[in-house]
Amino acid sequence: MINLRVDNLHWLGEENPEADLCAHGNVYLKIGNRLLSDKSSGDWTVSAAAYYLLQTVFDDYNPKPDIQLIPCCGIPICISETDPTEPIICGCPNGVNWTIKHDGYLIKHCFDDGEIIETDLHEWRMSVVKFSHEVMKFFENSKQKQGNDNEEHMAFQLFWKKWKDIRAKAE
Repeated sequence: MINLRVDNLHWLGEENPEADLCAHGNVYLKIGNRLLSDKSSGDWTVSAAAYYLLQTVFDDYNPKPDIQLIPCCGIPICISETDPTEPIICGCPNGVNWTIKHDGYLIKHCFDDGEIIETDLHEWRMSVVKFSHEVMKFFENSKQKQGNDNEEHMAFQLFWKKWKDIRAKAE
């Protein structure tokens, strides 16, 4: 019922790939009969998508104007001023977004047009973990990321730690 995968993983800025802290690529996501994203949807920031989707394994998600579950952009990455343990990934208002609600062992995917698709929590978790693993392997097989300055580097390190922690919990 859930088909989630990443294709065409790449970095922006081929001349200095160490500075790009966000992995990019195409996301194919189909839940039930609803296609949310495919190759024709364009490039997304798949590292931020993996992080946000992993959070939905444990928590409900309500759309926000500046954060999408599958975001177009992920710049800048910084540390929250109100919670120094939380990375903030800002971007443009473009992306794929919907509401996710937990109901016991069900996940309710609620869309703006009123459609609700229920999926099994275990299936959602396994799909998201597999997607996250594909993106994480891409990072691990790439040159170490530095960012443009120390503040960005520190925020990226926090993001990476939180991502690994939530992924380990989801496995």
